[in-house]
Formats: sequence, C-alpha cells, structure tokens
Amino acid sequence: MNCAYALNNQLVVSSDDPKKFEVDQAFNQAKTSCPALKRSCPFGDPRNVLDAKKTMLSVPPSLNSEVGSSLSNLCNIILQHMYSVSINMSKKVQPFDKEMDFHFIISIIADKPNPLCIVKDMDKNIEKNISKKENLKKNTEKLNEKISLSKALKTGTARSHKAAENVQFVKNFIRKKIRRDLYEQFIIDLYFIYQALEEELNQFGPQYFPKLHRPDILTRIPSLEKDVSYFLGQEEWKTTLQPTPTVQDYINRIRSIARKDPLLLLAHSYTRYLGDLSGGRALASIAEKALHLNKKDGGLAFYDFSNIPSPKKFKDIYRNELDSLNLSPQRIHDLVQEANVAFVLNVRVFEELDVMGGEFKGASVTPLQDALAFTLKNQEEEEETKNKVCPFMVSRKEISDHSTKQCPFSLSKNKTSKSCPWPFIFVHDPLEGSRDFRTWIVIGLLFSLFV
Repeated sequence: MNCAYALNNQLVVSSDDPKKFEVDQAFNQAKTSCPALKRSCPFGDPRNVLDAKKTMLSVPPSLNSEVGSSLSNLCNIILQHMYSVSINMSKKVQPFDKEMDFHFIISIIADKPNPLCIVKDMDKNIEKNISKKENLKKNTEKLNEKISLSKALKTGTARSHKAAENVQFVKNFIRKKIRRDLYEQFIIDLYFIYQALEEELNQFGPQYFPKLHRPDILTRIPSLEKDVSYFLGQEEWKTTLQPTPTVQDYINRIRSIARKDPLLLLAHSYTRYLGDLSGGRALASIAEKALHLNKKDGGLAFYDFSNIPSPKKFKDIYRNELDSLNLSPQRIHDLVQEANVAFVLNVRVFEELDVMGGEFKGASVTPLQDALAFTLKNQEEEEETKNKVCPFMVSRKEISDHSTKQCPFSLSKNKTSKSCPWPFIFVHDPLEGSRDFRTWIVIGLLFSLFV
C-alpha cells in the first residue's frame, strides 16, 4: 500500500517517540476491528475526495459512539496523526487533487472523530470547490466567448440610426412628401458616394473581407447611372456634375480610410448596402407613388436588387460572414465606430438636402468636426449605458442563488423590465425622464398655474 501518511510518518513521529507506538497500535487495532480499514487505508489509495468519502461511509456504526469511547478515541488518534502528516508532507506526494483543498478536509477530520460528521463536512467542502470550479469555468468561457461583430454593429449604431431617421428629409420621404428636385439631388449624391465606395471596395475588399465583397449582386453604380441619366436626360452630366460639400466630405472619408486602414471600408459597406437593401423596396414604392415614377421608365433602378431574391436570407448570410471574421475586440470596436461615422456622414447629406429645400428656417448642416465629435461621444455614452445602474436598485438574493438587482419602486414585481419608474428616473437619467408623458403633463399644469 502506497499511503502518503505511512511514507511520511517519520516527518512527525520519530522511531523512539512514544507516540509512534500509540499511532501504530491504533492503526493495527483499526485494521482488525474495522472492515473498512482491513482492505486499505481510506486516505492512501483514493484518487480524490469522493473516493475517500465513500470509504468513510463504509465505517461501521460502532464508530459513531460518543466521544470518549475507546473506538472514538482510536479513530481520533489516527485522524490526529493524519492531520499532522498532512501539514508537513510535500505537495508532490499529496494523494488528492489539489483543487479539492485536501488539507482543509484533514483539519475538519482532526476535530471530528465521528465519521458521519466527517462525511457531512467533506460534502460541504466538495460543494464549495465544485462551485469554485464552475464559476471559474463560466468566467473563462465568458472571457473566451467570441464577440459577435454583427450584433456589435447593430447595437453600437442604434443611436446613430435613430438620428438619421429623424432628419426632416427622411421624415418627409417616409410621409410621401418628397419633392422631385430633392429626390433627384439625392440620387446624384448617392452616385458620387457609391462611385468612391465601390472603387475602394473593388481594390481592397478581395484582400480584407473577400466573402463580404459581392460586387456581382450588390454594386449600385450601373443602377444609379441609369437613374441620373433618366432625370437629367443627357449623358454629359458625368463631366459636368460635381459632388456637393457634404458628399465631398463623405468621399474624402472613404478615400482616407482606404489609404490608412482598408478594413474600415467594411463598416461603410455594411451601413450602405444593408441599409439600402432593408428599406429599398419600401422607399421605392413611396417614390413611385409620390413622384409618379414608373419602374420601366426609370428613376427607381437604385432600389432594384433583383439579383437578391430573398433580402432576409442574404442579410442572414452576410451577418454570419461578419461573425466569422477573426477580429480582435479592438478591431470590432474600430468597425463599430466607423459605422457610426458613416451614419453621421449620411445625416449631413440629408441636412444639406433640407437646406436646399428651403422649407425650414434656420436649417443648417452640422460642421464635419462637430459631427465626428458627436459620433465619438455617442459611442462612449453607449458603453456607459451598458454599465449604468439605477441608484435605487438594491441587491436581492434569489432562490437560484444568483444575485439580481431590482428597483424597489418597481410598479409590478412581475415585470421583466428593469427601467426605473417616473419620477425617480430623473435622479440618474433626466433625458429619459423628459420623454415620459407624465413629465409634460406636470409642466403643462405648472404653466397654466403661473401664466
């Protein structure tokens, strides 16, 4: 038998020490009296604490007598000896898995000669260590979990997307209040934007993101050329037309990142193509009815993605390809930030169309530097929002033993939403509070009282 305690006995008991005789006598008596010990030492051969527990459970009930009995004293002598050896023995000969915190178990055993007590404490310790291992595994999996680029782009550009939808030109378009001259200018703007974008994508796409570069079904230049020619009625426009200031800023950005960091072109490709593909059919229908256009005659070719029979299926494939890219968290962050830049550049193009329309007094185009600064601030706020916690949230232990946070002012315990109710939300999110209808009711009441 290769018992670590027998081998290391000399570490704590010398050959002429009276204790050695006492320990040897206790072990010999235990071997003859206890069937569990006749075969082997319970702590010599087992591979782990669970095996030791199994052996301890086989100890007969006679050892469960009160402390002070001969059998209990015998058991106590053996366990005290094992505790002494366990402290001094080298980790290299430790018979149990290090993760099972064996010395802690031995310290329990030394004070509790009753085998059933030992087993209970072993159970507690095993559960504790298993819990530690599970938490460690979960944390490791979380750290190693691959960040989804498609989800990061969707959530990371949500605010910019909403800002683009709130520009007056876009609102009018959706309400079917689009003017023909502004729509024509919009198509011309898109021609210059796509001309620059597709030139750079054709050069760098095959190298940096080949599976996402699909000019065979996505290219827009031929369609836009048809639409511009339809509106202008002549071919000379290619040599006479020039980009507007905001469109030129957009083009400059595309050219700049193509020279410095071509991977970022993917952010512009994602923003433009998936955006046009998602809302293209609806916008084409609006333009057709509001401007009395006919698909056969022209003016709507830009929105025709006839090479993509199922836009939803294509977008799903596109997002899967985005997620298959082997990118670091920093590169994903860079792409999300550039996608926000793309949205802001599009907003400036819409703002310029509002200025051209002349319908809104005071309409202006946001300066480029201010727009780019807003993009950076917007993303920082997005990151802060993820970690924002309502100051009224209090920690509460649930049955599952997982800590959750719930606002004590919640109107219903059954609600899954964790938003703080009005008016307490003003403490930590005044902007969100100002959007609540109750805020404006109170303002109206106060206004009627004092005016």
